[in-house]
Amino acid sequence: MRAGITTETSSFRRTSEAILDEVLSWEPTYATHLGWHKYDDLLPDWSAQSFRHQLERMGEIVDQLSRIDGTSLSGDELIDRDLAIHSLKLRIFELAELRMEEKASMAAREIGDSLFFLYTRNHPPLEQRLQSIAARLERIPAFMKTAQKLVKTPYRLWNEVQCETGDRLPKFLKDIEELCEARSQNKDITRRLKAAAKEAAAAIEEHNIWMRKDIIPGASEEYAIGPDLYKKYLLMKGFGVNADETLRIAELHLEDVNRRKVEISKKIVSSGRPQDAIRKMRSDHPATSKEALDGYRSSVLKARDYVKRKKLVTLPKGEQLSVIETPYFMRHVLAYAAQFEPGRFDEDMNGIFLVTPDDGNPALLEEHSYTSIINTSVHEGYPGHHLHGVCMNLHPSLMRPLFQSSDFAEGWALYCEDMMLSQGYNDSLLGRLMILNDIAFRIARQICDVKLSMSAMSVENAAEFIAAQTETNMNAATSEAKAIMLSPTYFMSYFVGKLGVLQMRDDVQRTMGARFNLRFFHDSLIYSGCMPMSFMRRAIALRMKEDYSMDLDEPRETLYQYALRVLDNRAV
Repeated sequence: MRAGITTETSSFRRTSEAILDEVLSWEPTYATHLGWHKYDDLLPDWSAQSFRHQLERMGEIVDQLSRIDGTSLSGDELIDRDLAIHSLKLRIFELAELRMEEKASMAAREIGDSLFFLYTRNHPPLEQRLQSIAARLERIPAFMKTAQKLVKTPYRLWNEVQCETGDRLPKFLKDIEELCEARSQNKDITRRLKAAAKEAAAAIEEHNIWMRKDIIPGASEEYAIGPDLYKKYLLMKGFGVNADETLRIAELHLEDVNRRKVEISKKIVSSGRPQDAIRKMRSDHPATSKEALDGYRSSVLKARDYVKRKKLVTLPKGEQLSVIETPYFMRHVLAYAAQFEPGRFDEDMNGIFLVTPDDGNPALLEEHSYTSIINTSVHEGYPGHHLHGVCMNLHPSLMRPLFQSSDFAEGWALYCEDMMLSQGYNDSLLGRLMILNDIAFRIARQICDVKLSMSAMSVENAAEFIAAQTETNMNAATSEAKAIMLSPTYFMSYFVGKLGVLQMRDDVQRTMGARFNLRFFHDSLIYSGCMPMSFMRRAIALRMKEDYSMDLDEPRETLYQYALRVLDNRAV
């Protein structure tokens, strides 16, 4: 824990813990992710009655928190209270107005996620995890039946993606059975788990047949939540920009990035064409998926050592990062890599870094070029997602683990790519090209996020756009387009979030002057949590007041104005 952060007062902490436990009782999969193992044997209750109850209770909790006198709270507690109110109102909107669960049956993905952390982590002990897995497997048939009743206005493409998850899930169940047979010393658990897995696989297959027979043929060709809902959703998330501003920022910055790609490509290949320079960069890649995994394992250690030597962030003692293959059931929506931090309430600090193998398509190995491996290890590992995850887990708040925001999570990791380059890491022509192309990739997804969600672009056109802007393999680009379609506002949070971190750094540096240093700035952010950028600003302002007796002023411009000014300054 960072020096200067104190534990919450007993009264507010009791309130926080009660809210934490109640919310996690509704979301047992997320509870397992956080290491709150009280609900490891459960699947969520997706009945209409349960959702009505959750909506009612969330409204009551918002009222309860709003009545707490802010003057009785510490600075961190006040942030927690306001964060919970903001996030619960957002969740109420998602359940009451977005109603995503009515558009597609997402039961297969929920099942896969519910088993994933019990399968991959080392805490709790194996036999306890296997008991919980068996219990969850036994609940799958009833869970599937309940989930079917939710689907009322199905979208064809959404359900096709979910069907693919269902098709892949039985192989994951086989992997779990093999783990149990190989490592469990309890034959009763092994028999119970195998029997439950057989019944679960049959229920999943039956569910997929139902989707293909009764849902998909008559499903809507719509794939977007629509302009009105998207604009309202974006406003409620508090990213600091509206839909029109988001699109304008992306289009202007993409032009700038493409211009810079041309400039650097001239120094790499005789043709000066970015396409040729990118092909040259990607041609240097591992020969097999195993070699790629080994490359990532080596690369994350090198990035970690660099962060430590340069004193860019204070590394917690005992943290580790395990690099493993992406589970089969996730690969169609995770084209390259992903990361999961250790559980907030678990004792171990071992994060998981997923790398998607080529699955018999050697061309996909080009996406794991050695230059890409270096940059992805920064983004997913050090000082990106993994380091952020283990640091934020050390904050004593019981509210912040519940309510995490993608604008800081993804903005921080993308910021780290440029920041590490500016500190001399992977500072080569190909390294610079890689980062520019990765930024173009994130900006292209931002454009697709807005246009897909507002019915201004088809999924096919989104895939083509991503592929054209970044020379991405078309299969991978299609996976990205589908993921964007299913997650409105998420994929725009990368570049918008990075701009938010940069704007905050400029403001903090201007206030602190000669006393500014990167480690203080970075530590103040990632040890504070993963909140919307406005809350992160409040957190760093609190640290500046405590450590330096300095006040951080309000932003002197909007994020949109800052994004345009950055371009103007670069053009000078």
